[in-house]
Amino acid sequence: MKKRKFKSFIALQLDEFVLYQLSSGIWIKGPDYNLFNFDAFLYREYRNGTVLTEEMLKWCKCRVSEKLSTCYKRTHAVWDFVEFSNSKGWSDLCVERIRKWEPCTYEPHFFTKEELKTRLYIHVCGNGRSDIHQRISMQQLHHIVVGFCRPND
Repeated sequence: MKKRKFKSFIALQLDEFVLYQLSSGIWIKGPDYNLFNFDAFLYREYRNGTVLTEEMLKWCKCRVSEKLSTCYKRTHAVWDFVEFSNSKGWSDLCVERIRKWEPCTYEPHFFTKEELKTRLYIHVCGNGRSDIHQRISMQQLHHIVVGFCRPND
């Protein structure tokens, strides 16, 4: 199998970074393919570059079609390289890393005593899911719902 090589102006630094990651046990198989994609971007867009700059890290910005978790997965190896590069003194970039996860926007529905008394929760829980009621008895469903009630109601 042919080994991929870095081509950009930071190819030697990327090779040293990969060796560090492999020798320290952080990576087991080899470099992340997105590191090669970033290198190809630098080779294509900044062929005459000499030092890594913040402008070159525009490749790491979240794309319109991406969620934050996808962007994190695509760019985490590059951010690790930037931190490694800063620690070696090759660059002095202070760029904020993208968060790994988006904050949860789910808000649970708390049933009121009135909803529980009139069993309106059956409609709420089973909206479009009548197959659930065939597998769960009414008593089991009531115990599940009561667990999600507000304690002060």
